[in-house]
Amino acid sequence: SRDWYESRDGSGGCVRKKGVSVCRNGEGFVKVESLKVPDTTVAVAKGGLSLEECEEECFRNCSCTAYAVADVRNGGSGCLAWHGDLMDIQKLSDQGQDLFLRVDKVELANYYKKSKGVFHKKRLAEILVPSIVTIVILLSYANYVWKKKRN
Repeated sequence: SRDWYESRDGSGGCVRKKGVSVCRNGEGFVKVESLKVPDTTVAVAKGGLSLEECEEECFRNCSCTAYAVADVRNGGSGCLAWHGDLMDIQKLSDQGQDLFLRVDKVELANYYKKSKGVFHKKRLAEILVPSIVTIVILLSYANYVWKKKRN
């Protein structure tokens, strides 16, 4: 990290896998949250686009490697798109912007498998907890009625 901050040498950072096709080969975009977005001096800005339109625009151009909302105020508007290498990205702990990064189909599948797993576990808990509580209440009520009849 000293090289990154003192001499602005980012060669020791993350690199894209070599030989992986990310153009019209089942690829897509994954959302990376809370970042200082890449160097915007090389980004292409387009106003008036929604996030969905920005994705479509970036998807049509094989050299587009990432996109983000240009103006995050009031729910976001406009589009920033990066072509080629992404320089000067930093993960921020409690702030930052979402970056949609183009990845190959294998990485995209892994991303959805992980995010789907979290969703399914959360959804399962949302169903199981109320069900168990309801069963306990019904059994308690049945026990109460049974004891009352017995007496």
